[in-house]
Amino acid sequence: MNRSIRIQLVSALMCLPLFSGCTSVAQAEPSEYSSSIRAERFSEAELARLLAPIALYPDTLLTHILIASSYPLEVVEAQRWREKNRKLGDKKLMDKAEKQGWDPSVTALIAFPNVLERMSDDLNWTRDLGDAFLADEEAVLDSIQMLRREADRAGNLDGGDNLVVKRQPTQIIIESPSPEIIYVPYYDPRVVYGHWRWNRYPPVYWAPFPGYVSYHRHFGWHSGISISFNFYFSNFHWYDRHVIVHHHHHYRRPPEPRYAISQGAQRWRHDPGHRHGVAYRSADVRQRFNVSTPSRIERDHRRHDEYSRVVSQQHNPQVRSRELSQSREQEFKARMNSSERRFENNGNSSRERDVGNSSRERDMGHQSHDRELRQQLNSRERADSRERMDNRERMESRERSQPQQRGFEQREPQRERQQFQERQRDAQPAQPREQQVQRERQREAQHDARQQRQQPREHQQPQRERPQPQRERHNDHPRERNL
Repeated sequence: MNRSIRIQLVSALMCLPLFSGCTSVAQAEPSEYSSSIRAERFSEAELARLLAPIALYPDTLLTHILIASSYPLEVVEAQRWREKNRKLGDKKLMDKAEKQGWDPSVTALIAFPNVLERMSDDLNWTRDLGDAFLADEEAVLDSIQMLRREADRAGNLDGGDNLVVKRQPTQIIIESPSPEIIYVPYYDPRVVYGHWRWNRYPPVYWAPFPGYVSYHRHFGWHSGISISFNFYFSNFHWYDRHVIVHHHHHYRRPPEPRYAISQGAQRWRHDPGHRHGVAYRSADVRQRFNVSTPSRIERDHRRHDEYSRVVSQQHNPQVRSRELSQSREQEFKARMNSSERRFENNGNSSRERDVGNSSRERDMGHQSHDRELRQQLNSRERADSRERMDNRERMESRERSQPQQRGFEQREPQRERQQFQERQRDAQPAQPREQQVQRERQREAQHDARQQRQQPREHQQPQRERPQPQRERHNDHPRERNL
């Protein structure tokens, strides 16, 4: 029994680190995230990562890259403008570029299309480099010197005939051998610095520039770029670790050493007007230049706070119950308001319905009265028409019956007369057949004429055919049979 209890306790103790590890990871994520977004200054590893592809450039070109990176919008605009005017010659291109109103360092990079294109394409790198340079100029220059020492320690800082490397106790200076021609080297930052100390921050790698040939084992070169006399208006003051500028266009290349301050030179100052509203990363930089636009860190911090507030509200039961009760209360109020509006609408609609019903009833009463009047008129018209038709039929029947009665009255004496004549013929002696036929025809003609005279003119009927039974009666006469 004791052994089983001991086994259960051991297993429970073994499981505790797992649960504690899960909770620690869950709690560590927000703290790491919050610490990363609150870090306004770049670390040494981050600076080395950003400066690795350009730390071995000539000092004058490197100063232009650092200054231009603080104006990322003008860099993009300059690259598009150069692409549109790529058919122009170098001198005409630089003359027109000076009239565009850009910062002088951005204008100076028009002569270096490969560098300008990389800065425009990799805009995040350009913006981070400019923010790092504005936040801590001394740290950026220290990181450049550190990378140059790493390359020199690895035996890879030898530019041959295209670069002049001057090693001094505290700094390494890289220059172009000719003041009128600048050579832009290409090198692989993953190799040229030897062993890279920051594994979590690998150096930024750029693909080889087009048309570059590697005469050295680590550097690739292209034909040199001719520059005008006013290209050397900026340089490094390595001793004080800042950039100096000279704004007079007649400024010539200073005498050796290049890091000395020439007459009329002064420390470079950032111009927020050339930034065109692009937010700064650090709140200190924004306050230094008196800019009202929130910094990127502040915006990220606000977004993170908003996100954490929403997440905490979602997982907090009290907040959820309060929000649920508020939502229910709002829903109840909305339902009550809608019911009140519906009741008011129903009252208005009922009054309108009553008014409409009364008017409809009046209209229906008028319509029924009109319908009754029309029915009475129609019934009267039908009765009158029926009476007229009856009278007409009665008159027609009377008119048809009168000629029949007159015809009957006329036919009775005629029949008696015929019978009398027949008796007379029977009493007379027999006559020849022809005389009898002629006499019969005369009698028939006289009879027809007499009927026409006796019949009224309006009731004349078409003459009927002579009835055949008379002729048959003549034929049936005994005397005619004997004939």
